[in-house]
Amino acid sequence: MAPPYVVEFAQITVTDAYKNDPSIVNEALDFLKKVDGAKKIYHGLEVQDGTTWWLLIEWETLEHHQTLMNDKVQYPILGSYIQKFSTGVKLWHASFPEAPYTAFEAPYTEIVTWSLKDGHKTKEEQAKVLEWAKTIVGNFNELPVESGVSKGTVGPIIEESEAATAITLGWTSPEATGKAFNSLDVIKPIVGQVKEIAELKLIHVPLAVAK
Repeated sequence: MAPPYVVEFAQITVTDAYKNDPSIVNEALDFLKKVDGAKKIYHGLEVQDGTTWWLLIEWETLEHHQTLMNDKVQYPILGSYIQKFSTGVKLWHASFPEAPYTAFEAPYTEIVTWSLKDGHKTKEEQAKVLEWAKTIVGNFNELPVESGVSKGTVGPIIEESEAATAITLGWTSPEATGKAFNSLDVIKPIVGQVKEIAELKLIHVPLAVAK
C-alpha cells in the first residue's frame, strides 16, 4: 500500500512586484528545491482572483515541513524571499491516499475545499462528506478523455481533520469543469447536500513544476 501523499497548499497574495516580474518567485523556489523532504513543487496564479499565487509542495512527511518551519535560521530566509512579492500567506496541508500528480500536471488544476459549518464539525459528518467527495470525484474520473478531465483525488485537510476536505481535479480549461458537472445529474443532489452542512470553495490554477 502506498503511503499517504502529504501536500502543502500555500495561498500567497501577491503584489505588483510579482505582476511586473513573475520570475521574482524563483529565489523562493530555488530555496525550496534544496530542502530535505520536498519531493515535488508546483506553482501558479489563480484564475478566479488573479492575485493568489498557489504554491503546492509534496512533502515526504508532514514532519519534514515542520522541521523547516521550526528552523530559526533557514525559515526566515525563505520568508524574506516571499515577502518581496507578497502581502500575506495562508498555509494548510492535505493527505491524499492516491498520487495527485495527474491533476497537478493538467493544463488547469481545480482545488476544492469543503469546510464543515459550526454545529456539524463531528467525525460522523466529516466521514459523510469524505464519502460524498469520493463519489463525486469517482464520477468525474470515469468521464471520457473528451470531457477534459484528468484524474482527481480526495483527502482530509490535516489541520482540520474532522472538519474539512480537499479535492483536486485536472482540466483542459476552467470552462470544462462546468460542462462536466452539468453532464452528471447523479452528483448534483450530493453537492446540494454538501452545501447544507459545509462551506464550499473552488478555484482553478495553471500549475507549473519547479525544476
